[in-house]
Amino acid sequence: MSTADLETIERVLGRMTLAEKRELIERVARDLRKSESVGPAEQKKNLRVLRTELLALPVQNPADGFSNVDHDLAIYGAEK
Repeated sequence: MSTADLETIERVLGRMTLAEKRELIERVARDLRKSESVGPAEQKKNLRVLRTELLALPVQNPADGFSNVDHDLAIYGAEK
């Protein structure tokens, strides 16, 4: 995939609603399940990358200031 292709995807993502983005994620996830499986080391690396990307998403803190990220850290702890 070229840089121009990726830039086009970024522009389209910028115009999508949250619901449309969720639908896209579901479709990509289904497609990935169909593709070739990867080993445990690759899965662990992919999960680390995904976790980093998820933590970088903007958070809407509730009135008490305890975000979903804070909640997850309290329950599951930090990644080791």
